[in-house]
Amino acid sequence: MKRFALPVALFLLCLALPASMSAKGKKAPPVDLSNMNHIFVGWVDLNPSAYSSLGYKTKDDWVAAINKANADFLAQCKAKYLAGRTVEGAKNKDDENTAGSDLYIRFDDVVFDSSYVLHASAHVIDVKENKEVATITNARYRGRLCALEGCITKELDELGIDLQGIIAPKEKGK
Repeated sequence: MKRFALPVALFLLCLALPASMSAKGKKAPPVDLSNMNHIFVGWVDLNPSAYSSLGYKTKDDWVAAINKANADFLAQCKAKYLAGRTVEGAKNKDDENTAGSDLYIRFDDVVFDSSYVLHASAHVIDVKENKEVATITNARYRGRLCALEGCITKELDELGIDLQGIIAPKEKGK
């Protein structure tokens, strides 16, 4: 009987683990964020030095793709994920000008690997209180059936939907 205890315990752990992982490490906000109308979206730094491992001939080509992905993501935040709010965004990876903002969405641990999987953490920070009110940690987003730049766009779309679920859950799906 004892011989079966360990395999049964491991089996149950294996069943429970995917369910716990599906939340993508989201920490729900402890406060209502519906009145946070000025949001600064930080830069999603996709590591310009990784250009050759992703198939780009030059670093400049990859930097152009990173800039486009960030601009497209910011446009989607304004039009879709955070619509109805004043949304400003970082102009580059060093831009953290949150003046006048209620919330700052900061990204870190960002990696886009050669399997076209985006790994990222997002921190939603109450600027006035200078404290983190929500997080998405170590999330993995996988664009399917896409070229490299198309995958980045699809994966940032998934990340935006997750952020929308935290900041504006009643507006999700609009």
